[in-house]
This record gives sequence, C-alpha cells and structure tokens, in this order.
Amino acid sequence: LFGHMIAGALMVREDEATEAQEHVIETQLVLKIDQSLGNCPKYFNKKHITPATAKPVLVTETLQLCQDGLDLIAKADLFFISSAQNEIDMDTNHRGGPVGFVRVLSNEASGAVLVWPEYSGNRLYQTLGNLKVNPVAGICIPDFDNGSMLYLTGTTEILIGADATKVLPRSNLAVQFKVTAARFVSEALTFRGERGEASPYNPPVRYLASEKQNIVPQDFQLSQATLLKQTKLTPTISRFKFALSNAARHKAGQYVTFDFSSRLDIGYSHMRDDDPLSINDDYVRTFTVSSPPGDPPRPTQRLKDDEFEVTVRKVGRVTEELFKHTGTENGDRVPLEVGVKGFGGDFEINTTAGKAAFIAAGIGITPLLSSLDNLENLSVIWTIRKEDVGLVQDVLKEGPGIASRLRLFVTDASSEVTSSEDALLSELEKHGVQIERRRLQKSDLELGGVETVFLCTAVPMRKQLMEWLPGTRLVFEDFNF
Repeated sequence: LFGHMIAGALMVREDEATEAQEHVIETQLVLKIDQSLGNCPKYFNKKHITPATAKPVLVTETLQLCQDGLDLIAKADLFFISSAQNEIDMDTNHRGGPVGFVRVLSNEASGAVLVWPEYSGNRLYQTLGNLKVNPVAGICIPDFDNGSMLYLTGTTEILIGADATKVLPRSNLAVQFKVTAARFVSEALTFRGERGEASPYNPPVRYLASEKQNIVPQDFQLSQATLLKQTKLTPTISRFKFALSNAARHKAGQYVTFDFSSRLDIGYSHMRDDDPLSINDDYVRTFTVSSPPGDPPRPTQRLKDDEFEVTVRKVGRVTEELFKHTGTENGDRVPLEVGVKGFGGDFEINTTAGKAAFIAAGIGITPLLSSLDNLENLSVIWTIRKEDVGLVQDVLKEGPGIASRLRLFVTDASSEVTSSEDALLSELEKHGVQIERRRLQKSDLELGGVETVFLCTAVPMRKQLMEWLPGTRLVFEDFNF
C-alpha cells in the first residue's frame, strides 16, 4: 500500500478502576490509499500471532551492530524494506526465506554490511527498480520471539550475475546493504509470533563466499561429462561412471560439481505448487568423487585418466533424472551429458600423522572410497540401514583390507530382514566385519589411541558425535552451499 495520512491520533489509556493513567499509548491513523499491489505469500513462513504490550527501550544505535542485533539477523526469516522512486512515491515490501537467509558480510565501526539473495518473484521489480534509481533503503527486522526490532537505514548495491556469485555463491541476483544508521529497540512490537510451517518455496540458505573454504571448484570453466555406466548397488544407491572431455583432475576426498540446468530448468514460473523448490533451483549439485585420482598412478586403478565415479543416493529431482539413465556402456542410445563446473573440497582421509577413525552414516562412506589404498592406521565405524547392505558389499570388494577394521551398525536390523540381506550380513561377518544390529551409542566410541576422527554424517548426527567426543580432533566438511 502507498498513500497519505489524512489524520492521526495518540491517546493515553486510563485505568477504569483507579482512573490512573497507564503508560500505554494507542495510535490511530487514517490513510488515503493512492496505490496498492497484492503480494504473493511465496516466501512467508507461517506464524501464530498473539497480542503483547510494547515497552520499547532503545538499546543501541551504533553503526557496528550489537550482539543482540547480530543474533536477530541470524535467526530472521523475514524483514521489511522501504524504498522510494526519488520524490515520486515509495514502497514498503517484504523479503522472506529460510532462517539465516540474510548474511552479515562485515560489521565494522564504519557500518555493518548485509547481503541477501533476491529469489524468483513476480517480476514486477518494485523494490529493485526503486533501488536502481535511488540506492537507499530502510529495513525493519522483527524478533517474533521477544518483540525486539532492528531498524536500519543504508545504501544499497544490486549485484547481478558474476558480481552476485562472487559474494553469495549460487546466486544470480543479490542486494548488498551498507548501514548508515541503526537502532536496536527491545520489546518494540505489540505482538509475538510462534513459528509455524515454513514455506515450501524456501531454497536452502546461501552462504557468503567468505564463510566457506574451497567453495569455488578449482576449474570453473564448464566442461561436459558423459555417463558411461550406472551400477545399481542398493534399491536407492548407484555408482555412476563418467568420462570428461579432458583428463579428470581431482584429489582424493574432493567433490565434483555438476550443472543439470540444461536438462531440468524449464524457465520462469511465478508459482509452482507441484514442485515449489524448483522455483529457485539452479540444478547445480555436488557429489563426492568415489574413485581414486589418476595422479599418482596406482596399481589398483581401473579407470582411464578421463574417467571418474560418484556413488549417489536417489533423493530429489536431480538424482531422479540421473537414475533414469543407465549409461552408454549399458546400451543407452542417447548419451547423458551434463555440465561439470570442476572439482573442489579438501577432505582427504589421511592417516600418516597417527591412528585415526572414520565415522560415516549411509552414503557418507564415499569420501573414504578414493583413499582405500592408504588406510593402514584407520578404524571405521559405519551406520547403515539394512537395505543398504549391498553398498557395504561393494565397498569391501573395492577395498577388502578394510573388513577387519570395520564396525558396522545396522540401525533397523530388528525389523524384518530378507533372506538376501541376511545372507549378505553373514558373508560380511565371515570376512571379519564386526556387525552390531542396533544404533550407535556413546559407549561405542571408546577409541583408544585415536588422535583424529573424520566425520561424514548428516548434521544432527554430527552434532551428537561432537558432544560424545569432547577434546578429540574432529575433521569434517560442510556441503551447505
């Protein structure tokens, strides 16, 4: 809404019983609406609103944001932004997304700098158009938990294409906001909001380039990879062999970055309720390379210099597309060709410094697969679901020497086990694998003499392991980009 105030009033409420004046101010406004524009709720996260009494207190107004302000930004999933078309008119709009979608680029005494991605919207560009001709804005970030509010005024810069990606990887459009005035006010709101259902349109949080190490692949020149062969290992996990247009240059433990956009991106849609996450999906995915590098040459190497493998679980739209193809060696008449942005990461399992352990969950075993020739001082703890026993069998086929050092936890073994699954488990035990038909517990982590523990699990399990292993050197890699 845009308009002009016709009338307004401030009133002091009186206590009807004592006739004493309370320090509660009521505001009434009469507005003449000159313009209106309906906004879609695409990035709104539901909240249950309850009334509250505002008791505003100015906490700080420094350009360098206080810790309370930083904490509020870190948990915010919504803010309001006001912009103007010079002297013609002005707009107040909202920006929403997952918790943490606003990132703090810097926080110096001269003024904090924020960055947020511009998600796919209605393409009217009301706010961005204003910021293009008049690069100043006002921002309000509400705290629905305790009623605090962070008020910011600043200058803006619209980042497009490579400029956006350089600051906020995986973004083609972003806004950088330099704070020129700030106020953090506690208990400023007359309501509170309890978190409800998150918007299904929210993409994952996009982190700053400065927040991640090795986030940009070594070779950012897009090349092509052709799928040669899919080998099915379990009902939901397969190994895929690819050939690059040039030699596959990667190190042990690295990931490869694929770009499936040419196959899956069907263009702009404002709303897509049947597949809401596709609205902001760039169809770029990273998978850990599960084959050893060709340099230096290894006696056990079975791939050509231009070939590499990834071991992948079928989950999500990109992997569903990948699993549809069997590869040219399996008879695919039309080869699957996908873009490759390059290789990156630094998660090599190295035991030269002493005894170490590797703890993996499910498909998290993949970083180990490229280093099976050099694991003399490594013990392995691996948790799987019973239907993934075929993956274990394949890993031991590639690296039989690991069997005697593997402790395998089959998390749902108490449920009905098929005869084939039971036969596989028995075969693994014959080869020296220690099998536990239960979940991993803290008491299982008495790792005498181990100096370093490598972790490759989902985030909740990793947090649990970090609590169970205080004082231990833990090495892991995030893939939250």
